[in-house]
Amino acid sequence: AGVPTTLIVDDQGIQGCGIFLASRGLIDSFVELKLGKNTIDLGTPKAGTYKITCSMGMVAPVTLHIQ
Repeated sequence: AGVPTTLIVDDQGIQGCGIFLASRGLIDSFVELKLGKNTIDLGTPKAGTYKITCSMGMVAPVTLHIQ
């Protein structure tokens, strides 16, 4: 927590709403993924547990714990 953080996502061809990442409290809006390596600046996040999913919440979330 409080440390500059970067999230790296390797898009291998996801389609539909999955091309847009969302994470309430961690990402301000949606992040559109491009094919290949995507580098997302998360700033200096606060400690907590965050779920990263698609823009519609239909893709099984990845849980990220920040201490």
